[in-house]
Amino acid sequence: MDILYRGGENLRKKWLALITVLLVVLTSGSFVWAQGADIIYRESSVEPVAPGVTYETTWQFTPAGWLKLHVIRADITKATVDTDLLLSAKGLNVTERLSEMAAGAGAVAAINGDFFFGRGSGAPLGLVVKDKEMLSTPSPRKDLAVFGLRPDGSAAVGSFSFQGQVTAGDGMSFPLAAWNKPGDSYSELYGFDASWGTTTPTNVPEGSLAAIIRNGMVSELVPAAGGVTIVPETQILVGAGAAADFINSYLTPGKQIEVSVSTEPSWQEFAWALGGGSVLIKDGKIVPFTHEVKGASPRSAVGVTSDGRQLILAAVDGRQEESKGLTQAEWAALLLKIGTYQALNLDGGGSTTVLARLPGENSSMIVNKPSDIRERPISNGIGVFSRAPQGELAGLVVSTADTHLVPNGTRLFTVKGYDINYNPVPVDETKINWRVEPASLGTMQGNMLTASSSGKGTVVASYGSVEGKLDIEVIGPTVRLDIAPKQLVLAPNTEAALTVYAYDSIGRKALLRAEDLTWQVLGEIGTVQDGKIKAGPAAAVGAVEAQWGQVAARSLVTTGTQDIPL
Repeated sequence: MDILYRGGENLRKKWLALITVLLVVLTSGSFVWAQGADIIYRESSVEPVAPGVTYETTWQFTPAGWLKLHVIRADITKATVDTDLLLSAKGLNVTERLSEMAAGAGAVAAINGDFFFGRGSGAPLGLVVKDKEMLSTPSPRKDLAVFGLRPDGSAAVGSFSFQGQVTAGDGMSFPLAAWNKPGDSYSELYGFDASWGTTTPTNVPEGSLAAIIRNGMVSELVPAAGGVTIVPETQILVGAGAAADFINSYLTPGKQIEVSVSTEPSWQEFAWALGGGSVLIKDGKIVPFTHEVKGASPRSAVGVTSDGRQLILAAVDGRQEESKGLTQAEWAALLLKIGTYQALNLDGGGSTTVLARLPGENSSMIVNKPSDIRERPISNGIGVFSRAPQGELAGLVVSTADTHLVPNGTRLFTVKGYDINYNPVPVDETKINWRVEPASLGTMQGNMLTASSSGKGTVVASYGSVEGKLDIEVIGPTVRLDIAPKQLVLAPNTEAALTVYAYDSIGRKALLRAEDLTWQVLGEIGTVQDGKIKAGPAAAVGAVEAQWGQVAARSLVTTGTQDIPL
């Protein structure tokens, strides 16, 4: 099956470009300048997401290795651009994948948000303000800061403090430690409502008590151990020790109570706000860190430009060959360089996730490469939304599995449409006219290209007066094949897919369509069809061979319990 390819870069292309740059630098005697600048090679691209919203990708090579930067820029002064927090539909206490949060809310771009508690709680460590309502109070930790955006578009970044108190009808009061946050000793009161989830925390001290509040009145006192079900339109106060004594003595059923909360600065100033790690940049200057995650790692941050027009959601990949990651100091310096005036460090590592709706796509998709390989569930995120109206077809995006082909090889192409505002527009692919330029490069039959001679060219899709193009290259004759994986261990009657690349005499490679290859099974290991092997019912050792012309490659296969012989 062909995997969509949007003409984006890959590491092999970067290495070829880098080798060329190094040869130029070395022969020109300018290598000292390159080292001083700390960047040997750099390449950037920008794709529109919506009017006023762009997604930037930057590859750069430094003495320490490759680095890949992702930046969402949103013009928050534009009437059709909105921003807000993204939360799990199941409550603050439950983690969820950013892609699921964004899909549920309809965000066209997004980034992961705050650090979270863990140890069974997905609750964010810091403040949560959404739709001008404080859903969770700021962290009591002085090393963790907050980023907030006001309704007028101005931003603030810094530490927040919280004050809370519960007052009974007879005037007796007791400190409220937090709202919608898990506690430790629960020696002070902790408050919860439906924003938290379906039940209060279960791991509370023995003897903890809960007061269920409805319409400002205590309706019931129940043991808090094991959690208390949170019914909509109710609040629950949980306490142990002295806090439980206060509940038992002064929050008896039928008593009116008042819960007062405030933050400094006031949370009521903000349309939305979330917690994070340290402030990285304040008023255009890197500031001393109050919180730091050591080492070169994937990083995420939120910030604004000095004119207040752009919200910046930035991330750098890490812990992988394609991108080594950055230290926190390097991260702050890079954010300053790209124009960030105020910036807060967000959760990083395996949590770093960036989404963008690229032209022609129906929804936002992951555009970075999370270091966990798969997307990690997180506590919250920041979303960008577009209210730009739907229009007529204005552009086409042509995609394929690989823009490199071999002579006589085939490739399927797909096309997606978008309007002037980059909203997706359905197109009838049966009405697409396809051609390849120059015609000597190959022939198109529908959306399938059969390559003829080596060279570079363009596949063009037209739909009425609208065209989409994708550059391609037919490499030289194949001299060797590479198959992946090279070894397989399969349980009986299970399946696995194999991928084969062809290489020419100068090292250029192209993906071969499984349907173009001749496949052969060696041994009683099962069957193979179009690159998919299905293991037989018995234990066996053998191989699958893929052949293209006069060259072939094999993958060693073990089925059942036998080991692959070395």
